[in-house]
Amino acid sequence: MVTSYQREQCLEFVKESYPNISHAKTCNVLNCSRTNVYYTKKMPLKDLKTKEAIESVLGTTRLGRKKVIVKVLKSYPELSASKIRRVYQNQGF
Repeated sequence: MVTSYQREQCLEFVKESYPNISHAKTCNVLNCSRTNVYYTKKMPLKDLKTKEAIESVLGTTRLGRKKVIVKVLKSYPELSASKIRRVYQNQGF
């Protein structure tokens, strides 16, 4: 399974290696969205606190998602489990 971040890295590699291929054709071959180049994410500022909370709980160990959610909720009760799960998956922890 390839994450969206890995697809974006592949897209950048192909664009650098083969500058004659159009962006649309490259995205079609790699099966990724063309809007990633033009779309600016609106949530990073909102997700920053949640990301920092996850990183503080994780430290250097690798925990499962469910354990991370429980530990973050103990430390930061104002955050919701769904938000923690979304940020955890999107950031690729």
